[in-house]
Amino acid sequence: MRNSYNTLAVLLLLLAGSACDMVWPEQSPQYWYKVQNHTRETLEVTLDPDPATSHATSTMRWTVAPGKTANVWGSSGSTEEGMVFDFEKKHPRMQSFRQVLMKGNGMLNQPKTDFTLTKHWTYHKIKAYEASYTLTVSESDFY
Repeated sequence: MRNSYNTLAVLLLLLAGSACDMVWPEQSPQYWYKVQNHTRETLEVTLDPDPATSHATSTMRWTVAPGKTANVWGSSGSTEEGMVFDFEKKHPRMQSFRQVLMKGNGMLNQPKTDFTLTKHWTYHKIKAYEASYTLTVSESDFY
């Protein structure tokens, strides 16, 4: 009986994981980023699919605060147009995966700043998926 539960858990992990993967830049290189808004305290980064090469249509935005980490919850396999993830608040619909946006090295007012986004996907406290990539924001992006 225990093996049946384990098999079911693995199948659910695979199904839900495949639903999440299609909207993430590390899985689909046809994404680009644009700095949407910048102050010394916050930076809004928009990740957009290239409409010519990608089937995904949603835009993901994060509001970045220096030196803080955001625990953001959302529904697996879906994105919401224009959803802004704030560092101080959890998404009201706490569902099956967590996105953690961390400040990289440097300060926001320096010429180059790296932001690292790490995605953790969990199912009943079992870590099933983790991926990360780095955005390098240049001085010309600050406007």
